[in-house]
Amino acid sequence: MLNAVGLENVGVAVFVRHKLPLLRKYNTHVIVNVFGVCQEDYVGVIERLEDAEGISAYELNISCPNVKKGGMQFGSDPALVEEVVGAARRAARKRSLWVKLMPLVTDIELIAKMAERAGPTPSPWPILFRQWRSILEPKSPSWET
Repeated sequence: MLNAVGLENVGVAVFVRHKLPLLRKYNTHVIVNVFGVCQEDYVGVIERLEDAEGISAYELNISCPNVKKGGMQFGSDPALVEEVVGAARRAARKRSLWVKLMPLVTDIELIAKMAERAGPTPSPWPILFRQWRSILEPKSPSWET
């Protein structure tokens, strides 16, 4: 999935209070997309969600602009990727953390390695990994060990 349009949302407090209780009624996994304009936003949202029941995983959207770094997108700079993913991983103590990578970067392999090095939990969706395997071609992928 490519996120090309920023969509308005209700915010984390309203989501936890009003939307999440409705989603818990269904026999399904809820994966919450987490985004922000600075690293503190990502961490703050995850910290708020950590005590909420009914969430299976977080999807970290790193295609958002980092306002503290001149609007550069987190996902286009390997050092920023490692920084924001590491902070989010430390905040996400109870759940899996998946990272949604930006497809249009100079070196997707380096970006993916930095995200993995920072500690995200790999997605359990094998089809996504089969699609990216031709690009990344890791010798011993962490999701197979």
